[in-house]
Amino acid sequence: MRYILIDFEHEKGVQSDTTCLRDMFAFEGSDIPEAALFGLGEGLSFFYWESKNLRRPTMGCRTGVLDLDKKACQSLGVEIRVRTSRSPKRAYGQMKKMLMDKMPVMMHVDSYYLNYAGKEQHNGAYSVISTGVDEDSDIVFLADHRFDDIIELPISRLIEARASLHKPFPPQHRWFEFSFPEEVNISTKCVIDSISANTIAMLNPQVRNVGVGGIYYLANSIRLWRDLYSQKEVEDMCDEAYMTLYGDGLYPGCLRHLYADFLSFAYEVTDIGSLKDVSEGYGEAGNMWTRAAKMFGEVKCGCVSLSEIADAMTSIAEKEHQLQTELLCAVNLGCKRNGGGKK
Repeated sequence: MRYILIDFEHEKGVQSDTTCLRDMFAFEGSDIPEAALFGLGEGLSFFYWESKNLRRPTMGCRTGVLDLDKKACQSLGVEIRVRTSRSPKRAYGQMKKMLMDKMPVMMHVDSYYLNYAGKEQHNGAYSVISTGVDEDSDIVFLADHRFDDIIELPISRLIEARASLHKPFPPQHRWFEFSFPEEVNISTKCVIDSISANTIAMLNPQVRNVGVGGIYYLANSIRLWRDLYSQKEVEDMCDEAYMTLYGDGLYPGCLRHLYADFLSFAYEVTDIGSLKDVSEGYGEAGNMWTRAAKMFGEVKCGCVSLSEIADAMTSIAEKEHQLQTELLCAVNLGCKRNGGGKK
Protein backbone atom coordinates (compact mmCIF):
# COMPACT_ATOMS: atom_id res chain seq x y z
CA MET A 1 0.00 0.00 0.00
CA ARG A 2 1.18 3.50 -0.86
CA TYR A 3 -0.89 6.56 -0.02
CA ILE A 4 0.30 10.13 0.54
CA LEU A 5 -1.72 13.28 1.23
CA ILE A 6 -0.08 15.48 -1.40
CA ASP A 7 -2.17 18.52 -0.46
CA PHE A 8 -1.04 18.56 3.18
CA GLU A 9 1.02 21.67 3.97
CA HIS A 10 3.56 21.89 6.78
CA GLU A 11 6.27 24.22 7.99
CA LYS A 12 8.55 24.34 10.99
CA GLY A 13 6.97 25.39 14.30
CA VAL A 14 7.84 26.17 17.91
CA GLN A 15 6.57 23.10 19.77
CA SER A 16 5.08 19.80 18.76
CA ASP A 17 1.42 19.94 19.76
CA THR A 18 0.67 23.53 18.74
CA THR A 19 2.44 23.00 15.41
CA CYS A 20 0.37 19.87 14.77
CA LEU A 21 -2.83 21.66 15.72
CA ARG A 22 -1.94 24.54 13.40
CA ASP A 23 -1.33 22.10 10.53
CA MET A 24 -4.57 20.20 11.21
CA PHE A 25 -6.57 23.43 11.28
CA ALA A 26 -4.91 24.60 8.06
CA PHE A 27 -5.72 21.29 6.35
CA GLU A 28 -9.38 21.95 7.17
CA GLY A 29 -9.18 25.48 5.76
CA SER A 30 -8.63 27.50 8.94
CA ASP A 31 -5.32 29.35 9.15
CA ILE A 32 -4.86 29.82 12.90
CA PRO A 33 -1.38 30.97 14.01
CA GLU A 34 0.50 28.62 16.30
CA ALA A 35 0.80 31.38 18.90
CA ALA A 36 -2.99 31.80 18.93
CA LEU A 37 -3.50 28.09 19.56
CA PHE A 38 -0.94 28.20 22.37
CA GLY A 39 -2.72 31.11 24.04
CA LEU A 40 -6.25 29.81 23.49
CA GLY A 41 -5.06 26.50 24.94
CA GLU A 42 -3.92 28.34 28.09
CA GLY A 43 -0.44 26.96 27.54
CA LEU A 44 1.58 29.34 29.74
CA SER A 45 2.76 27.64 32.92
CA PHE A 46 5.69 26.57 35.08
CA PHE A 47 6.20 23.94 37.76
CA TYR A 48 8.93 22.96 40.20
CA TRP A 49 8.67 19.69 42.11
CA GLU A 50 10.85 18.38 44.91
CA SER A 51 9.92 15.38 46.98
CA LYS A 52 11.40 12.49 48.95
CA ASN A 53 10.11 10.25 46.18
CA LEU A 54 12.21 12.10 43.59
CA ARG A 55 15.93 11.50 43.27
CA ARG A 56 16.34 15.13 42.29
CA PRO A 57 14.01 18.12 41.89
CA THR A 58 12.33 18.52 38.51
CA MET A 59 10.94 21.52 36.68
CA GLY A 60 9.17 22.30 33.44
CA CYS A 61 6.67 24.46 31.60
CA ARG A 62 3.71 22.17 30.98
CA THR A 63 1.49 20.66 33.66
CA GLY A 64 -0.98 18.66 31.56
CA VAL A 65 -0.38 16.36 28.58
CA LEU A 66 -3.69 16.95 26.78
CA ASP A 67 -4.94 20.14 28.42
CA LEU A 68 -3.70 22.55 25.76
CA ASP A 69 -5.08 20.54 22.83
CA LYS A 70 -8.50 20.17 24.42
CA LYS A 71 -8.79 23.78 25.59
CA ALA A 72 -7.69 25.26 22.27
CA CYS A 73 -10.19 23.14 20.33
CA GLN A 74 -13.01 23.78 22.79
CA SER A 75 -12.37 27.52 22.60
CA LEU A 76 -12.71 27.41 18.81
CA GLY A 77 -15.73 25.12 18.65
CA VAL A 78 -13.78 22.14 17.32
CA GLU A 79 -14.56 18.69 18.69
CA ILE A 80 -11.45 16.70 19.58
CA ARG A 81 -11.59 13.02 20.49
CA VAL A 82 -8.60 11.31 22.05
CA ARG A 83 -8.24 7.62 21.18
CA THR A 84 -5.85 5.04 22.62
CA SER A 85 -5.24 1.37 22.02
CA ARG A 86 -3.33 -1.47 23.63
CA SER A 87 -2.80 -3.04 20.24
CA PRO A 88 -0.02 -1.77 17.95
CA LYS A 89 -1.72 -3.57 15.05
CA ARG A 90 -5.07 -1.87 15.66
CA ALA A 91 -3.48 1.56 16.07
CA TYR A 92 -1.51 1.15 12.85
CA GLY A 93 -4.57 -0.14 11.01
CA GLN A 94 -6.59 2.85 12.19
CA MET A 95 -3.86 5.19 10.95
CA LYS A 96 -4.01 3.58 7.49
CA LYS A 97 -7.80 3.78 7.44
CA MET A 98 -7.78 7.50 8.29
CA LEU A 99 -5.16 8.17 5.62
CA MET A 100 -7.27 6.30 3.04
CA ASP A 101 -10.17 8.51 4.13
CA LYS A 102 -7.94 11.49 3.22
CA MET A 103 -7.41 12.50 6.84
CA PRO A 104 -3.96 13.24 8.30
CA VAL A 105 -3.39 11.53 11.65
CA MET A 106 -2.13 13.53 14.63
CA MET A 107 -0.65 11.18 17.20
CA HIS A 108 1.66 10.92 20.21
CA VAL A 109 5.01 9.17 20.03
CA ASP A 110 8.00 8.82 22.33
CA SER A 111 10.50 11.14 20.62
CA TYR A 112 13.39 9.03 21.93
CA TYR A 113 12.68 6.48 19.19
CA LEU A 114 12.64 8.92 16.29
CA ASN A 115 15.95 8.00 14.71
CA TYR A 116 16.22 11.29 12.80
CA ALA A 117 16.11 13.36 16.00
CA GLY A 118 19.58 12.66 17.39
CA LYS A 119 20.14 12.45 21.14
CA GLU A 120 16.80 12.51 22.94
CA GLN A 121 15.22 12.01 26.32
CA HIS A 122 12.05 9.96 26.60
CA ASN A 123 8.97 12.08 25.88
CA GLY A 124 5.85 10.10 25.13
CA ALA A 125 3.66 13.17 24.69
CA TYR A 126 5.48 14.30 21.55
CA SER A 127 3.07 15.12 18.72
CA VAL A 128 3.58 14.34 15.04
CA ILE A 129 1.22 13.99 12.08
CA SER A 130 1.22 11.04 9.71
CA THR A 131 0.60 12.31 6.17
CA GLY A 132 1.18 9.09 4.27
CA VAL A 133 2.57 5.57 4.19
CA ASP A 134 4.51 3.44 1.70
CA GLU A 135 4.47 -0.13 2.95
CA ASP A 136 6.51 -1.48 0.03
CA SER A 137 9.38 0.78 1.10
CA ASP A 138 8.64 0.50 4.86
CA ILE A 139 8.21 4.28 5.13
CA VAL A 140 5.76 6.48 6.97
CA PHE A 141 5.66 10.19 6.18
CA LEU A 142 5.53 12.54 9.17
CA ALA A 143 5.13 16.25 9.88
CA ASP A 144 7.38 17.20 12.81
CA HIS A 145 7.64 20.71 14.23
CA ARG A 146 11.45 20.66 14.03
CA PHE A 147 11.54 20.35 10.23
CA ASP A 148 10.32 22.50 7.36
CA ASP A 149 9.51 19.51 5.18
CA ILE A 150 7.75 16.20 5.61
CA ILE A 151 10.24 13.61 6.87
CA GLU A 152 10.43 9.85 6.39
CA LEU A 153 10.64 7.22 9.13
CA PRO A 154 10.67 3.41 8.99
CA ILE A 155 7.21 2.08 9.83
CA SER A 156 8.70 -0.24 12.44
CA ARG A 157 10.29 2.73 14.19
CA LEU A 158 6.97 4.59 14.32
CA ILE A 159 5.25 1.54 15.82
CA GLU A 160 8.02 1.30 18.43
CA ALA A 161 7.72 5.01 19.24
CA ARG A 162 3.94 4.70 19.73
CA ALA A 163 4.28 1.59 21.91
CA SER A 164 6.82 3.04 24.38
CA LEU A 165 6.07 2.34 28.04
CA HIS A 166 8.43 4.95 29.46
CA LYS A 167 6.88 7.18 32.10
CA PRO A 168 5.67 9.74 32.98
CA PHE A 169 3.80 10.09 29.67
CA PRO A 170 3.72 6.82 27.70
CA PRO A 171 2.02 7.48 24.34
CA GLN A 172 -0.38 4.51 24.56
CA HIS A 173 -0.75 4.50 20.74
CA ARG A 174 -2.68 7.75 21.22
CA TRP A 175 -4.21 9.52 18.23
CA PHE A 176 -6.65 12.38 17.75
CA GLU A 177 -9.83 12.72 15.75
CA PHE A 178 -11.32 16.12 14.93
CA SER A 179 -14.72 17.42 13.86
CA PHE A 180 -14.53 20.95 12.47
CA PRO A 181 -17.44 23.36 12.07
CA GLU A 182 -18.04 24.95 8.68
CA GLU A 183 -16.15 28.02 9.84
CA VAL A 184 -13.74 28.56 12.73
CA ASN A 185 -13.94 32.03 14.24
CA ILE A 186 -11.82 33.60 16.98
CA SER A 187 -14.07 35.91 18.99
CA THR A 188 -13.19 38.59 21.50
CA LYS A 189 -14.93 36.52 24.18
CA CYS A 190 -12.91 33.35 23.60
CA VAL A 191 -9.65 35.33 23.67
CA ILE A 192 -10.58 37.12 26.90
CA ASP A 193 -11.80 33.89 28.51
CA SER A 194 -8.57 32.07 27.65
CA ILE A 195 -6.34 34.86 28.94
CA SER A 196 -8.40 35.15 32.12
CA ALA A 197 -8.28 31.41 32.85
CA ASN A 198 -4.53 31.19 32.19
CA THR A 199 -3.87 34.24 34.35
CA ILE A 200 -5.81 32.81 37.28
CA ALA A 201 -3.88 29.54 36.92
CA MET A 202 -0.58 31.44 36.96
CA LEU A 203 -1.45 33.71 39.90
CA ASN A 204 -3.64 31.46 42.01
CA PRO A 205 -2.83 27.78 41.35
CA GLN A 206 -4.14 24.98 43.52
CA VAL A 207 -0.60 24.13 44.66
CA ARG A 208 2.22 26.52 45.51
CA ASN A 209 4.84 25.09 43.15
CA VAL A 210 2.95 25.88 39.94
CA GLY A 211 2.66 29.13 38.02
CA VAL A 212 4.28 32.31 39.29
CA GLY A 213 4.42 30.75 42.76
CA GLY A 214 6.42 27.88 41.29
CA ILE A 215 9.03 30.33 39.98
CA TYR A 216 9.33 31.95 43.43
CA TYR A 217 9.53 28.46 44.94
CA LEU A 218 12.37 27.52 42.58
CA ALA A 219 14.28 30.70 43.45
CA ASN A 220 13.98 30.03 47.18
CA SER A 221 14.88 26.35 46.79
CA ILE A 222 18.03 27.09 44.80
CA ARG A 223 19.42 29.01 47.78
CA LEU A 224 19.19 25.79 49.83
CA TRP A 225 20.68 23.35 47.33
CA ARG A 226 24.20 23.57 48.78
CA ASP A 227 22.86 22.62 52.21
CA LEU A 228 20.74 19.72 50.98
CA TYR A 229 22.84 18.12 48.25
CA SER A 230 26.46 17.16 47.58
CA GLN A 231 28.66 19.14 45.20
CA LYS A 232 28.23 16.56 42.46
CA GLU A 233 24.47 16.44 42.96
CA VAL A 234 24.26 20.22 42.69
CA GLU A 235 26.32 20.19 39.50
CA ASP A 236 24.15 17.43 38.03
CA MET A 237 20.98 19.31 39.01
CA CYS A 238 22.26 22.47 37.35
CA ASP A 239 23.13 20.53 34.19
CA GLU A 240 19.64 19.04 34.13
CA ALA A 241 18.08 22.47 34.72
CA TYR A 242 20.12 23.87 31.84
CA MET A 243 18.91 21.09 29.53
CA THR A 244 15.32 21.61 30.68
CA LEU A 245 15.22 25.41 30.51
CA TYR A 246 17.41 26.27 27.53
CA GLY A 247 16.73 25.62 23.86
CA ASP A 248 13.77 25.37 21.50
CA GLY A 249 10.29 23.98 22.06
CA LEU A 250 9.12 23.32 25.62
CA TYR A 251 11.44 25.85 27.24
CA PRO A 252 10.24 28.83 29.29
CA GLY A 253 12.07 31.49 27.28
CA CYS A 254 10.75 30.10 24.00
CA LEU A 255 7.21 29.76 25.32
CA ARG A 256 7.21 33.28 26.79
CA HIS A 257 8.04 34.63 23.34
CA LEU A 258 5.24 32.48 21.91
CA TYR A 259 2.81 33.89 24.48
CA ALA A 260 4.00 37.40 23.63
CA ASP A 261 3.03 36.70 20.02
CA PHE A 262 -0.37 35.47 21.20
CA LEU A 263 -0.98 38.65 23.19
CA SER A 264 -0.09 40.73 20.15
CA PHE A 265 -2.59 38.65 18.18
CA ALA A 266 -5.13 39.08 21.01
CA TYR A 267 -4.77 42.85 20.78
CA GLU A 268 -5.70 42.71 17.08
CA VAL A 269 -8.81 40.67 17.93
CA THR A 270 -10.00 42.55 21.03
CA ASP A 271 -8.61 46.07 20.52
CA ILE A 272 -7.61 46.13 24.22
CA GLY A 273 -4.57 48.40 24.07
CA SER A 274 -2.88 47.23 27.26
CA LEU A 275 -2.42 43.75 25.76
CA LYS A 276 0.16 45.26 23.44
CA ASP A 277 2.19 46.51 26.40
CA VAL A 278 2.03 43.14 28.17
CA SER A 279 3.06 41.46 24.92
CA GLU A 280 6.25 43.51 24.89
CA GLY A 281 6.77 42.67 28.57
CA TYR A 282 6.51 38.96 27.89
CA GLY A 283 9.13 39.30 25.18
CA GLU A 284 11.41 40.76 27.87
CA ALA A 285 10.47 37.92 30.24
CA GLY A 286 11.43 35.41 27.56
CA ASN A 287 14.87 37.00 27.30
CA MET A 288 15.23 36.91 31.09
CA TRP A 289 14.43 33.19 31.12
CA THR A 290 16.99 32.49 28.41
CA ARG A 291 19.73 34.33 30.30
CA ALA A 292 18.85 32.56 33.55
CA ALA A 293 18.82 29.17 31.83
CA LYS A 294 22.33 29.77 30.48
CA MET A 295 23.52 30.54 34.01
CA PHE A 296 22.72 26.99 35.13
CA GLY A 297 25.21 25.75 32.55
CA GLU A 298 27.97 27.91 34.05
CA VAL A 299 27.80 26.66 37.64
CA LYS A 300 30.17 23.71 37.21
CA CYS A 301 33.00 25.94 35.95
CA GLY A 302 32.51 28.35 38.85
CA CYS A 303 31.51 31.23 36.58
CA VAL A 304 28.11 31.66 38.25
CA SER A 305 26.95 31.09 41.83
CA LEU A 306 23.64 29.61 42.95
CA SER A 307 22.78 32.87 44.70
CA GLU A 308 23.12 34.71 41.39
CA ILE A 309 20.78 32.24 39.71
CA ALA A 310 18.32 32.53 42.61
CA ASP A 311 18.36 36.32 42.25
CA ALA A 312 17.71 35.99 38.51
CA MET A 313 14.79 33.61 39.11
CA THR A 314 13.34 35.98 41.72
CA SER A 315 13.48 38.81 39.17
CA ILE A 316 11.67 36.61 36.65
CA ALA A 317 8.99 35.73 39.21
CA GLU A 318 8.49 39.41 40.01
CA LYS A 319 8.33 40.26 36.31
CA GLU A 320 5.76 37.58 35.54
CA HIS A 321 3.72 38.49 38.62
CA GLN A 322 3.56 42.07 37.38
CA LEU A 323 2.65 41.03 33.83
CA GLN A 324 -0.03 38.58 34.97
CA THR A 325 -1.56 41.22 37.23
CA GLU A 326 -1.66 43.64 34.29
CA LEU A 327 -3.26 40.94 32.15
CA LEU A 328 -5.94 40.32 34.75
CA CYS A 329 -6.76 44.03 34.81
CA ALA A 330 -6.85 44.11 31.01
CA VAL A 331 -9.26 41.21 30.61
CA ASN A 332 -11.46 42.47 33.45
CA LEU A 333 -11.72 45.75 31.55
CA GLY A 334 -12.63 43.81 28.43
CA CYS A 335 -15.36 41.96 30.34
CA LYS A 336 -16.78 45.21 31.70
CA ARG A 337 -17.05 46.43 28.15
CA ASN A 338 -19.33 43.42 27.55
CA GLY A 339 -16.83 41.87 25.19
CA GLY A 340 -16.11 45.31 23.81
CA GLY A 341 -13.61 46.15 21.16
CA LYS A 342 -13.76 44.17 17.98
CA LYS A 343 -16.40 41.48 17.80
